[in-house]
Amino acid sequence: MKIFLADLTYTQATLASDVVPAAIGGLAELLERECAVEVEIFKLPEVLLSRLEQEQPNVLGLSNYIWNSTLSSKVAKIVKKYFPKIITVTGGPNIPSEKDELHSFLINNLQFDFAVLKEGEIGIKNLINFLKDMNRNSNLNQITELESQGFAFLDNDNQLIMGKLARYLNLEDLPSPYLSGRLDPFLDGKFLPVLQTNRGCPFTCTFCTEGQHYWSKVQRKPLDLIRKEISYIAKKLTQTSNPRRDLLISDSNFGMYEPDLEVAKEIANVQKEFNYPTYINVATGKNKKERVLETAKIVNGAMKLAGSVQSLNEQVLVNIKRDNISPDGLLQMALEAASIGTNTYSEVILGLPGDSKEAHFDTLKKLMDAGFTTIAMYQMMLLPATEMNKIESREKYGFKSKFRLLPRCFGYYEFLGEKFYSAEIEEIVISHKSLSEADYLSCRVLNLLVTLFYNDGIFLEFHRLIKQLNGSSFDWIYSIFQSIPNSNFQELVHSFKLDTLGELWSTYEELELATTETGIVQQAIEGLVGHNILFFYKSKSLSEWINPLFNLAATTYKDYLKSLSPNNFGLLSLVDDMFLYREAQISEIFSAVKSVTFDLNNLSQTQKILNELEQGKNINLELLIQSQNSNPKQSTLFELDDIKFNELKAFIELFGDTDIGRSRILSRIFLRNFFRQPTGYQSTFKQSQSAIPSSQFGLRET
Repeated sequence: MKIFLADLTYTQATLASDVVPAAIGGLAELLERECAVEVEIFKLPEVLLSRLEQEQPNVLGLSNYIWNSTLSSKVAKIVKKYFPKIITVTGGPNIPSEKDELHSFLINNLQFDFAVLKEGEIGIKNLINFLKDMNRNSNLNQITELESQGFAFLDNDNQLIMGKLARYLNLEDLPSPYLSGRLDPFLDGKFLPVLQTNRGCPFTCTFCTEGQHYWSKVQRKPLDLIRKEISYIAKKLTQTSNPRRDLLISDSNFGMYEPDLEVAKEIANVQKEFNYPTYINVATGKNKKERVLETAKIVNGAMKLAGSVQSLNEQVLVNIKRDNISPDGLLQMALEAASIGTNTYSEVILGLPGDSKEAHFDTLKKLMDAGFTTIAMYQMMLLPATEMNKIESREKYGFKSKFRLLPRCFGYYEFLGEKFYSAEIEEIVISHKSLSEADYLSCRVLNLLVTLFYNDGIFLEFHRLIKQLNGSSFDWIYSIFQSIPNSNFQELVHSFKLDTLGELWSTYEELELATTETGIVQQAIEGLVGHNILFFYKSKSLSEWINPLFNLAATTYKDYLKSLSPNNFGLLSLVDDMFLYREAQISEIFSAVKSVTFDLNNLSQTQKILNELEQGKNINLELLIQSQNSNPKQSTLFELDDIKFNELKAFIELFGDTDIGRSRILSRIFLRNFFRQPTGYQSTFKQSQSAIPSSQFGLRET
């Protein structure tokens, strides 16, 4: 028996999912060992379709995630059209496990003969053994429940046959697709290596596919296997011409368990030998903050600490069954992370049941006051196979939803001369019983302002000065929010609102029909639709709108400082120079302008303030203000060094100096690394590093 397994990703706009296909690689290893079959794995649709034209396997398995569900479905349909005898199988988080939902899924997706449920190892092994032993045209009604454990299908009468759900409890027994060399073609510097050190999650969040009881028991891989896999990955990557330096750990709560400390030590040993990984993408533990902090220390600051609160409103947390997570512990973790030089980020979801404009604003305020360096703001998605997606939840909370393209997940492909279009569609909540559509839109505007004025450290020093004066970063940003109607920035924000609503479709069917034709998919590939709106408007703000942006920032900032220190007029003159200095560092940066000249009152004093604030020091405001003089403005040349300038030009040449091009650049770089500096200036503060080296640009978007 010949089997093809595919974890497909869209490729036209960018690699939508650039993760090494380790999951299907592990299934391939298991099947070859346990079932005596031959398995090939695929990631790119073009490669799979070309291979299928040359040779047809007995079984084609296609993964089903939020970013490739439609693509897998359309590939299955067109393959079935030309080769109906190929047995098609689907599996992944999107596959429901409750009988009514599963039956409906299979009825509506007849291009799939079988569905593998949950983890996959038990179901795929039982399915392949079953297929080897049966005549496909025999009476499927006679299969026993034990034979169908872990998978499901429709019998000859379109009745659901579903075996019991079971977990693969012995992860020590799973063969490694890394150590076998099966994943070597993907360790080429283009794909992101992924490791799983444990599987399962004790939390029951209703918006998450792992919130079901099935996943509640956490299983661990043996430390020795993890050690070997990390070393193997590091060796392979360092042998490539463009080595990646990042690693994805797919655990749901890394650092929360005692054995995670040992895993971190193994990573640290590999870091010493290979300088890999320098950046770890991982969801850190939601409880046990002391252990999470210790884990971060061990890996030398390579991982951001995630305080993914989603909301800090008590009723919302009860509604989403997240009240067994300590919000206070997550906030305290952010305060302590600065002591070990580790960045922190938090995730917030707008539109959760019980959420409101006031609750959303309050959550953002608490996260800023706690000192999280980045706040990732998402919208409430109704994901398949989650409790929140059930009819009961929709009716209970009065969800009103709309549909939009999932960013980067669209394209067109060809099989045996027939072209087909595909795009992933997500359903988001835009209002419910406690959140009006108008309030939803106001929250999205505030999300834009947080993206512009708080995230990525563009105004880092300004926020640290506010903290020194016992103020609140949120209060400054909220003052910007209130000032927009009377500012030149109003036009851009109005355009943002129109696009926020304009990307939404009333029904799934309308948008799905539109994606079957050339127009909308081609527009999406060109970046005209289907992009990340927050990044898109960030790029507009930092390019053609940079002067109104800085005028609004400076005006509101000085007004806010007056409220904190009413009689400190000398401070305001210093702040003017700070804003001029920062604007000079990024003005026309995306037009590949290497140097600019700005007029400042006191260059050396401004440098001193910014440098000390950047390093987290409190500055002596009285002494600085006393030394302020009335010298005339001096022209100062700000330049980007040749290495950074050439690196930035390479990004711009690839993506272009357009709104969509800049938005893609911003999603890949840490902008502070590209700040111009006054001629001859040498910073003593270690800059943060980009997660992705310049050689990998174009391959990943966050």
